[in-house]
Amino acid sequence: MKNKILMSTIAIILTFSFCLPALNFAYALDTNCKKLNKDGQFDNEDCAVINSLERINNGEKFIKLNNVGHKSEYDLLFFDSSEINGILSNLTYNKNIAQIISLKEQQLKKSNEAISGVMLSLGGANVLKNIYNALNLPNRGRKHNFMQIAANPRLIFQMIQNVAVFIPMGVSALIAGLACAANSYFRIKAIDSIQENAREERKNYFYTLKMILDTINDNKLDNNKILYLRLKSSPAIVSVLEKKISKNYTSEERTKFNNDVLRLKEEIMSILNDANEL
Repeated sequence: MKNKILMSTIAIILTFSFCLPALNFAYALDTNCKKLNKDGQFDNEDCAVINSLERINNGEKFIKLNNVGHKSEYDLLFFDSSEINGILSNLTYNKNIAQIISLKEQQLKKSNEAISGVMLSLGGANVLKNIYNALNLPNRGRKHNFMQIAANPRLIFQMIQNVAVFIPMGVSALIAGLACAANSYFRIKAIDSIQENAREERKNYFYTLKMILDTINDNKLDNNKILYLRLKSSPAIVSVLEKKISKNYTSEERTKFNNDVLRLKEEIMSILNDANEL
């Protein structure tokens, strides 16, 4: 009896020793995959991949997840073999960067003109106010209005003895200059950032195309594969993932897939050639 109890106890201990790690791992993975980033996407890239593979195996053909990762640093794309034709339409970069930069520079010029106009107008108004006050000091005798001053500007030089009345204009000009300099500094930094991001985006675009081309040339794609792209990272990642459940495709389906892959290859080579990137 004691031996039976002892053997049962050992069996229970062994069972838990093997099962608990698996249960803890599953629980840890599940808990980790419930964590979302600030954009409401998977905080963990691996969780996004696992979830997307499951969706593809359940019948979805194409999945695109934007802003995945702890810092929302990745865009992830998953293509079922039947969606090979949709790859290029989902890979783009901004080709109008020169127009964007030109527009930003025009906005900078207009904002500086607006700042200068406002500040100098305020300065000019204060100068006129000081001139009027100087012309109408109590010891100056009779009063003058602006129409009289405009008709006889010599009154200004005859009756103003202190150039301090013009200080507001100088102060306004100084403030306008400083404000425009600060405005230019921050806007130029923004323009530089746009240019740098555009260069990085273009580089990653062509790098991704080359990686897809290499994948095709290495014969890594077939009907039971999923093409996985991780974009926005530097460099981008192109990978081929296995479907959870393999399927026996008909000869017509295999022929169509092969023709789609060949067409994709030709289109990529044409894009690279036109951009002198091949």
